[in-house]
Amino acid sequence: ILDTTYRISAPSFFQVNTVQAEKMIQLVLDGLELDEESIVADLYCGAGTFTLPLAKHCDFVYAVESAASSVRDLRRNMEAANLTNIEVIGGDSARELPTLGELDALIVDPPRAGLAKGVTENIAATGAKRVAYVSCDPATWARDIARFKNVGYEVINATPVDLFPQT
Repeated sequence: ILDTTYRISAPSFFQVNTVQAEKMIQLVLDGLELDEESIVADLYCGAGTFTLPLAKHCDFVYAVESAASSVRDLRRNMEAANLTNIEVIGGDSARELPTLGELDALIVDPPRAGLAKGVTENIAATGAKRVAYVSCDPATWARDIARFKNVGYEVINATPVDLFPQT
């Protein structure tokens, strides 16, 4: 995907429709408007679907993931891509976020349950000017977007990506 090879173990999550995943990653990169000095966090990062492309476009990426198999895969993928500007944090994204400090941008790709209560406030506390929210559940996405609005963010763009055509 985007000139990066990913190695994924059986228990780890990865987008199987790689053509559409590539489009989704490009949408995120374009939307975050990163430069070579940007410091970014990728929460619920999995095996690095967004992390690796982010690291190629900015100064530093905090990659936070709780699933041990995905953390192992991310470390392997990072090493294979020869990327050294990523800090992999194995832990709960909601719990780790307040420890990351100031950020220029942030991506969240949470499970279907969406973001835990209070996460949008913690994101706002980072000072991140842009947030990309990737969701597979419109209901939790809408709930979380309302929470983002309550802490001062507004939706600039929402683009559906059909990762499961013919379903």
